[in-house]
Amino acid sequence: MRIGTFDLDQFYPETNLQTVTAATLLTVPTLATGSFVAGVSALGLAWVARQSITAWKRDNCLLGSDLDAVDTREHAAATSEITDTLASYGLPDARLYQSLNGHVLTRHLVSIPRGTKLGKLPEDDIARDLGVESVTIGANAGRGLISVDVPREDRQTVIFSELLQSPEWVSRAGTLPCMTGVDVIGNPVIFDLEKAPHLIVGGTTGQGKSVWMNALILSLMQSGADFRLMIGDGKGEDLAPFYGNSKHLLKHSEVTAIETEVSGIAHQVKWLAGEMDRRFKEADKPYSIVLVIDELADLVMQDDKEQTIVAALARIAQKGRSARIHLVLGTQYPSSTVLPDLLRMNIPSRAGLTVAKDYESRVVLGETGCEKLLSNGDCLLKMIGTQPQRMHGAMVEEADIQRFMA
Repeated sequence: MRIGTFDLDQFYPETNLQTVTAATLLTVPTLATGSFVAGVSALGLAWVARQSITAWKRDNCLLGSDLDAVDTREHAAATSEITDTLASYGLPDARLYQSLNGHVLTRHLVSIPRGTKLGKLPEDDIARDLGVESVTIGANAGRGLISVDVPREDRQTVIFSELLQSPEWVSRAGTLPCMTGVDVIGNPVIFDLEKAPHLIVGGTTGQGKSVWMNALILSLMQSGADFRLMIGDGKGEDLAPFYGNSKHLLKHSEVTAIETEVSGIAHQVKWLAGEMDRRFKEADKPYSIVLVIDELADLVMQDDKEQTIVAALARIAQKGRSARIHLVLGTQYPSSTVLPDLLRMNIPSRAGLTVAKDYESRVVLGETGCEKLLSNGDCLLKMIGTQPQRMHGAMVEEADIQRFMA
């Protein structure tokens, strides 16, 4: 339970000085009369009385705190709502252990009887009974606990510039650290692109894919990592206009760092595959190269019959990490045509934003779940070798990018 605000004047902690003073006043007279034991006893009684007064004043002040009272009422209401709902599904002994507020969700940690099968808890029906859009129930919340994630009525915006001041980001580690948002309870989510080592970012139109990718690029730039950036933005709207003056752009006579034409993006991919081969041959890997493609569909749909562009991307996905070359491929058309098996097999790290159908989630993430997300940057991040993690993308506005580029 959170501690409310209180008047420090009402808090009287016992100090060593007070103890010594009391001991002097109580024991000196009694020593003169030879009643040392009586003095010590009096000292003990005085100390206990003092502590009792201190505790009474402190606790009564805390219990009178408006903030504490509000939290108590909210916790009681949440307890009743969650436990009553779970009881209606055959879990009368379920107990709410803790509620944690995040920007988008409240995570309720609930203890359930041993042997309970989570399959008997239908998320859609529980969401209906709670009057919310969706509910997610997780089994890995702690020993004997499950998590019940419920959307907040007062959804909060995740501010990217504030995340850059967080202790987690300040103490970051990794070769290519990226930060695109926060987890369910508001902690910054930081991952190393070098370990990814490539990433697919997918979600239907308007779900925050481009904003998510802008946060990735900006966090890389702010991290101080040694890398060069290439951008393929077929629409020429979401990435290309903002990074023309970045010191991180790749400068090479044979390729342009920012391309807005499909033919130019295709050349970027082919050049990058050749650069990968050169680095292997010459054992020369001076810096990391990150190619970010905002809309992969434009490129795949105009590939030739031999699918040379898809093949080149697959080759980079297979071997690029050893050459310090990394791909970030985004699409708002999550289909097996846009993301063929050859690419998905070689890029296991995924960021899945909201999609319309469960089969689209399987294309983007490799499993269902993205169809139940809450839009506006709500995301399931699945890094290589891990289970999907729910996160919420940070808001990045044009003014933010311009400030970082200045």
